[in-house]
Amino acid sequence: MLFSAALYAFVLVFAALFRQDPARLFPPGTPRRGPAALMFAGTVVLVVVWGAPLVAAALTGVAPEGLGPYSTEFTEALDLAVITPATVWAGVLTLRRDPQGYLIAVSLLVQEILLAPLIIAQTVLQLRAGVTLTLPEILGPMIGFVALAVAAIAVLVMVLRPVPAAAPRAGRAPRARAGDAP
Repeated sequence: MLFSAALYAFVLVFAALFRQDPARLFPPGTPRRGPAALMFAGTVVLVVVWGAPLVAAALTGVAPEGLGPYSTEFTEALDLAVITPATVWAGVLTLRRDPQGYLIAVSLLVQEILLAPLIIAQTVLQLRAGVTLTLPEILGPMIGFVALAVAAIAVLVMVLRPVPAAAPRAGRAPRARAGDAP
C-alpha cells in the first residue's frame, strides 16, 4: 500500500506541477545546490547499492544472490532503470535552474519521504513472517531511509518556500475561512 502511495504520489505531484507554468512556480531565487546535491547523492546510493552486485555478477559469472527462476529483482530494476536516470536528470536541470528539473526533483523528494514508512513497514512484516535478518539488516535500511526522508523534507521545504501561492481556479470562488466577514 505504501509503495503504491509513493509511486502514485510521484506521478500525481509531477503531473499537477507540470500543468502550472514551471517558470512561475520556481522563481530565480529558488535554491538549486541543495536539491541537486540530494538528487546526485541518491544517484550514487542507487548505483552503488544495486549496481555493484550486478557488476560483480557480470565479472565473476555468478548470479546475484536472490536471483532465481521464480523471482526477479524488481526493486533493483525499477531503481536503476527509472529512478536513477530521473535523479540525474533532475540534478542537472536543477543546477541549470531549469524549472523542469525542480518539477522532477519535487516528485522524487515526495517519493523519498514516503519510502521511509514503507521500508519500516516492510521490515516489520518480514520479521513477523519469520524472515531472519541481522540487526544491521534491520536497522541499517530503517535508519538510512528515515535520514533520507528527513533530508528530503528539508530540501522540499527549501524548494517550495519561494513558490507563489496558487490562484483560485477559473470559475471557482475562494472558500470563506472561519472568522472571515460575510
